[in-house]
Amino acid sequence: MIEYKKLTTIDFETIGDEFQLDRIAIYSENFQEIFYNYETFFEFVVKNKIKKMFAHFGGGFDFLLILDYFRINKNFKLVSVIEVNGLFLHIKVRYFGWEFELQDSYFLVRCSLDEFAQAMEVGEKLDVDASHIESYDEKTRNEYVMNDAKILHDAIQEFQNILGFLEITISRIALLDFVKRFSQHEMKYRYPKDFILNIQPYYFGGHVDVYKRYGENLFYYDINSCYGYAMRECGAIYDYVMFVDKFKDTETEKGLYNIIVEKDLNIPVIPVRFREKNYEKIYFLNTRRELQATSLDIELLEQLNIPYKVLNGYLFKYDSEFFKEYVDYWYKMRIESKKMKFVAKLMINSLYGKFGQKIERMSTVISGKLQENQYYDKELNLGRKEIVTINWFSKPEIAAWITSGARFFHSKLLNKYQENLFYCDTDSLIVDREMNKDEIGTEIGKVKLETTKIDRAYFLGAKFYGLFNDAIPLKYKIDKKKKKIPIYKSIILKGFENKDFSESQFRNAIAYNDFKFEFEKNTIQKFKRSLISFDKYIKYTKVSKKINEVSLKRKLLPDKINTVPYNLTKNNILK
Repeated sequence: MIEYKKLTTIDFETIGDEFQLDRIAIYSENFQEIFYNYETFFEFVVKNKIKKMFAHFGGGFDFLLILDYFRINKNFKLVSVIEVNGLFLHIKVRYFGWEFELQDSYFLVRCSLDEFAQAMEVGEKLDVDASHIESYDEKTRNEYVMNDAKILHDAIQEFQNILGFLEITISRIALLDFVKRFSQHEMKYRYPKDFILNIQPYYFGGHVDVYKRYGENLFYYDINSCYGYAMRECGAIYDYVMFVDKFKDTETEKGLYNIIVEKDLNIPVIPVRFREKNYEKIYFLNTRRELQATSLDIELLEQLNIPYKVLNGYLFKYDSEFFKEYVDYWYKMRIESKKMKFVAKLMINSLYGKFGQKIERMSTVISGKLQENQYYDKELNLGRKEIVTINWFSKPEIAAWITSGARFFHSKLLNKYQENLFYCDTDSLIVDREMNKDEIGTEIGKVKLETTKIDRAYFLGAKFYGLFNDAIPLKYKIDKKKKKIPIYKSIILKGFENKDFSESQFRNAIAYNDFKFEFEKNTIQKFKRSLISFDKYIKYTKVSKKINEVSLKRKLLPDKINTVPYNLTKNNILK
């Protein structure tokens, strides 16, 4: 665990589509400076012996500007990089004998700088249009860039004060907090690579499905901390015991199993990974194919009276209170204040997935020994290759168990309300009736009404929908003047964030299969594509966003509204 006593934060502002540097702000308790070029900025870093600097979403912007500069100035040498999903999380650099690190604080909180600062109650971004920063006077531009650096510094400082330490990601913070203060198990044994790869497929998510594409007078319910509840109530399996080809019961034989479900269902319980074109999707469909399940999934099948057959499986040790103390502590902390609610939610939701982290992945590396086709930047010796990392926490059975626990509670609600069901996400459901009073509450595992009653709703696909009200706001937003603004519609349309679409577009999409959801925008390319297209790490490019059709994960019936599960036969989805 790394403790940062003195934090330093930076923020870059640029002008135009070519990202001409406007100014750089650097902020710490000891200094607050603004620079207008890279040379004086890095000279200041070396002179003041600054070891680490945070930038929010630096991996998607600030660090890319810096890497472009490094290609011109050969005095900089990259020492190490950590890249996740096309974003540079961490960069270590040597410059005139001094080594410093750049770290992206976005991986601590996974939200905007403004949301982070407001959650930590340290201020907010100034009301300035950064896309036209050149239209403001020097004083305003300086105030804007310095304010961003300051609120980031203060937010991280408050975040660190609450946690007691910082690490490179929130998931690692959660893992170390759990191990240091709550875990009763050492978990020192490392699985071999082949075993981890064998049990990794048992780790997958939950239902995201459309059941009816249009509805009126609907209710949107969300399960309070669904995954935290699964951690608390279901415990965890850990440490492999043996391979078994027989199964007795879910009470004494906790583990991962290969099974066959022997009945068609309106809401299948266990999903299938199905490759479609160039990527893999999770479908909840009917099949007699072998499925990967936990003994929790089997318990759910038994409770729903669904016949099944166990083929074989992996037996593990089990602790019913594996996460209980950890979840109870953080769920209790969430009621203390707004900032504690923010941190507690992150800590609960970020832990279980760390155990299921993939051990094989394509990663950005610094090396002079890669094959020619592996480089995307020969000047900086940066390229991509497959790496294998087996850590002491590489235990995908724990992650698989928790996601199956969340599916357990979610699936029970889906099956109970299936006649009223219109849409569901992994921890929510939208129905046309109020849920039972004993299921509603503020306690962990209970459900809460996410929005006011919905007048009309259109569901086009997984995470593609529009909710509309006439008189009662679905939600509110707070503007820069602290004024509460009512919102009468909510648009969730993946890939079309922050775009305003009308109800008629949703209506036509269903009635005429006419998907008029399109727009053109300037967007920052991922660094690899930008290098290929423009020989730069960061570049704006014009991208057209358009939906020609939406693939449902269930079969659409002739009425264009209702759906039923697909059937899988001989590895083909019968559409």
